Amino acid sequence: MHWADHAAQRLAERGDKHVIATGITPSGHIHVGNMREVLTGDMLRRACEDAGLDAELIYIADTADPLRKVYNFLDDSYQQYVGHQLASIPAPDDKGRPEGEGSYSEYFLRPFLEALQDTGTEVRVVDNHQAYLEGKYAEHSRTVCENVDTIREIIERVSGRELSRDWHPYSPLDSKGSLDGVVVQSYEWPYLYWTDSNGVSGKADLRKGDGKLPWRIDWPARWDWNGITCEPFGKDHAAAGGSYDTGKEICALFGNEAPMSLPYEWISLKGQGAMSSSKGVVLTARELLDITPPEIMRFLVANNKPRKAIQFDTGEGLIGLADEYERLGGQIPTMLKDIEEEEISRRKKNQIEDSLGAWRLSQSVHGDMISTTSSISFSHLSLVAQMKPDDADVWTSLKRSHGIDAQNPNSVLVDRLMRMRNWISGSHFPESSRIVVNNAPNQEWLDSLGSKELEFIKSLHTNLPSEFNEDSTRNWVSQACSDSQLPARDAYSVLYRLIISKDRGPRIASLLATMDSEHITALLSAAI
Repeated sequence: MHWADHAAQRLAERGDKHVIATGITPSGHIHVGNMREVLTGDMLRRACEDAGLDAELIYIADTADPLRKVYNFLDDSYQQYVGHQLASIPAPDDKGRPEGEGSYSEYFLRPFLEALQDTGTEVRVVDNHQAYLEGKYAEHSRTVCENVDTIREIIERVSGRELSRDWHPYSPLDSKGSLDGVVVQSYEWPYLYWTDSNGVSGKADLRKGDGKLPWRIDWPARWDWNGITCEPFGKDHAAAGGSYDTGKEICALFGNEAPMSLPYEWISLKGQGAMSSSKGVVLTARELLDITPPEIMRFLVANNKPRKAIQFDTGEGLIGLADEYERLGGQIPTMLKDIEEEEISRRKKNQIEDSLGAWRLSQSVHGDMISTTSSISFSHLSLVAQMKPDDADVWTSLKRSHGIDAQNPNSVLVDRLMRMRNWISGSHFPESSRIVVNNAPNQEWLDSLGSKELEFIKSLHTNLPSEFNEDSTRNWVSQACSDSQLPARDAYSVLYRLIISKDRGPRIASLLATMDSEHITALLSAAI
């Protein structure tokens, strides 16, 4: 059984109606690592619906959170906004876009929400800053302000850390709009009376969002007023003494039960570590969707249990992931047939159910099981796209190799090629997969060849097949190896060096099939 279906079964034990929540602070570029949380929630929502449950996914944008520091992607002018809520500070200047057009939080949320739409994620967005302004947290703020000692005891006991003497379970805004350096002096509903670091005194109206609850209290409060029954969250919150543990007890103080947890591991960028907006280690969701279909992004999450860490490679690893997706798509009809067999083993049935679940939840359209497979591997498409700058020539090549309709290629392939061209022209495409066909053999390399290698090239030239396919290429190279007594391993290396100046490359039959026969002949002729 797929992990999302198993989680849906656990939720069914709690009732038939569920609100699944995710939340991210838009303090910087929202990256693929953040997408794991939202896609995990969306996959659980779909699994709940497939199990007959009423489920909704909400995304809580933590726009009431403060700017923690001037990140490396901001200029020094943002020093004045440190401590201010993200919804109340101006957006960064971007390519001539005037500063102040929209808020800081909107600037980073907009492309992320567009990416969610592209992946088929159905989500209701909750603006947390607006929720405070509308009084959604008013009663929770009242409860904690009337139970300061109880809240302090819970946090200190469960987390194992000592809070400062002037700590308070509500953070009011100071005279300049910052959440930093404010000391609460007294409380009388609905006001908190405070003094800030500038020596100014004032009051915060808890009904109007003149501040916010700290994270460990804000989280259980939102569970309560949103009716949240399950939430995926990062492993840091799930650690012993973490915010989920304190949240469970604080939620009970609000008279409610904590939602079912679904912790997940980080997605790391290969060679760079865990993605972090504040550290600039990011691949944004928008960037990934520009170079690969949404189904592949969803497959990255669906095909790995939440507790499994993912090391993501935007180069060869992404090609391997996409090829795995295409292979799975080709196996779906057989798996659907096999799972109906009465004599199938329990182990095999579980494996098939897991694979079918990963495929089902990878689709951008819920319930679609067939329309997003193309039968063309990403590795082959990357080869053809590099060799054929013109799209029409790509379709002609794929007609010859895979029998597609060159005059009317399906929409999946058209979309794949568009994103593939973006990938090839950008910085994420792996150099090891980049193909540049020689116009002439490298003379220095030719001068280094021995008699057997030269004899091998002569035999290739003499016995050129009329067309290149798997069988003809294999026989062609085999005959040249026999004529020259050159071992096959060395022979293929010579052929790769002749064509692309590398010792290895894509399958030689695929490479040759994408080339004009005149070009192949010219290279061989020049070599001899």
